[in-house]
Amino acid sequence: MPCCVGGEAQSSDDDSAAVLATPESEAVAERIAGVPHELLQLNKRWVYRAMDAMGARTAIRAAADIGAIAPHVPAIRENLADLRGRIKDAASEGSATD
Repeated sequence: MPCCVGGEAQSSDDDSAAVLATPESEAVAERIAGVPHELLQLNKRWVYRAMDAMGARTAIRAAADIGAIAPHVPAIRENLADLRGRIKDAASEGSATD
């Protein structure tokens, strides 16, 4: 799935390959590979239960709902248009000084 970075479309596969090629990520992968599968499974369940207890999943769902509604509110739409303009201006100023 392509994503836009700096006005250029880039493949997320390229991004993933770049991240996976770092020595740090390889070290983490080796550490995870050494952990027994059952322990990883239990840890994952513990994390999900903790997230549920904190209401994290509910918050994520609420944010998605609000995010879907927000672009239809005129004041938010105007604010986003202004923000996009300021970002474009800052980006063009930054590229002019490079």
